[in-house]
Amino acid sequence: MRSRTGLWCTCLLLLLPAVVAAQDKPKLTDYFPPPESKGGWRTLLPEQGAPDVKQKAKILETTGVDWDKLSSAWEYNRAAEGASIG
Repeated sequence: MRSRTGLWCTCLLLLLPAVVAAQDKPKLTDYFPPPESKGGWRTLLPEQGAPDVKQKAKILETTGVDWDKLSSAWEYNRAAEGASIG
């Protein structure tokens, strides 16, 4: 009887991290965009032009992407010789 209880406790201890980790993951319905008829892809960018300081801060907070560094990298890539997109 005692060994069975120990086995159950061991199983629970091994499964507990998996259960906790599964709770932290977003649902797939939160990841994929809604259809175009319901707004389509989400964006943090303005309708036109580059984002302002407040929008750049929101982009950094939400995605972890520094807009200015990304823009500099894009300009560097665009200036390189050879095939490029854009």
